[in-house]
Amino acid sequence: HKSLAQNMVPGYDFAQNDNDPMDITGAQNPGHGTHCSGIIGATGLVDGGTIGISPEVSIMPLRFLTENGQGTLEGGIKAIDYAIEKGVEVISASWGAAISNAEAQPLIEAIARAEKAGIVFVVAASNDGKNNDSFEVYPANAGLSNTISVAASDSADAKPSWSNFGKSKVQLAA
Repeated sequence: HKSLAQNMVPGYDFAQNDNDPMDITGAQNPGHGTHCSGIIGATGLVDGGTIGISPEVSIMPLRFLTENGQGTLEGGIKAIDYAIEKGVEVISASWGAAISNAEAQPLIEAIARAEKAGIVFVVAASNDGKNNDSFEVYPANAGLSNTISVAASDSADAKPSWSNFGKSKVQLAA
């Protein structure tokens, strides 16, 4: 996106296994990665554009989900390991899956590698309207010291019905 171009650094597409991590839109992805990146780092330099929270941040796009919102746990782990290798400071992971803790162990281990590297791991609580204290969803429930699980709030600062929540598993809402 034009509002992000100045802040972009080379990334990778683990869904297509190439150097073009362009956010491809589809029925299950109306541009979610671009939207989240814009909230963080839109420059405000485009006519009518908005300014993100940190308009001078470097953004490394890493994609492992297709335009249909499908991907593999292995792809997510590869993206995390790539970010670690490249020395990022924060990973924003606005994705997740309702899987068991046992199935999530390789993912939790990747997040632990990020923790060891000093990387903050910000993750979506998920959009199932469930309590993460009793519902298994990862990476939101990884529970490591570097993980910040974020629920949604609406313009009235209330929880939308679709947002996950949890007193012990979710740290904040925005």
